[in-house]
Amino acid sequence: TTLPSATAQPRAGARAAPTVGDLLVGAGKLSQRDLDRAIAAHRELGVALEASLVQLGLVTEVDVATALAQQLGIPYLTLEDFPALPPEVPGLLPDFQRAHLICPVALEGRTLTVAMAAPQDAFALKGLQL
Repeated sequence: TTLPSATAQPRAGARAAPTVGDLLVGAGKLSQRDLDRAIAAHRELGVALEASLVQLGLVTEVDVATALAQQLGIPYLTLEDFPALPPEVPGLLPDFQRAHLICPVALEGRTLTVAMAAPQDAFALKGLQL
């Protein structure tokens, strides 16, 4: 498993990826009516839709994280997936890891696998590529 590219662009004519909300509705975790309520709260309060869904008690953080992983085409990791000791990665500063909530999971050759709280964070992904 490798990091998704922060610069990947959809192909011409390609369908847009389903939203996290659509994936939650499709998985039966959320009704369309509740999604519409959360969208209204998201717009009114100016908070992220995912945060709105959790704050309204409509889904759990795990539900949102699982749907986000599905949307991005990356695996969702549980505590059991983490090594007892994370690999040492030369040049990957602990301050950067803490600031972006990144945890190295595996290092095989030049391929680094990480767990991230925000895998869509383009700045953090670019920093990992350096």
